[in-house]
Amino acid sequence: MKSATNSKHQFTRDEVIERGEYLGCTEYDSGCTEQRWVLDGIVFAETCNADGYRTGFRCLGKASKVLK
Repeated sequence: MKSATNSKHQFTRDEVIERGEYLGCTEYDSGCTEQRWVLDGIVFAETCNADGYRTGFRCLGKASKVLK
């Protein structure tokens, strides 16, 4: 029997980058950047510091709500 807690597939960073649609990059005054992708109606963001090192990758939520 399947667990009722979380039966949805959770995408990995590699899956999002390979299969997702790239939305663009925002560069902030501090030099940090945020790149966004959408995959299966969900928006993901990767953040990098001013030196170009990846500092985070997270799910922002449903595209219909995030991209208003």
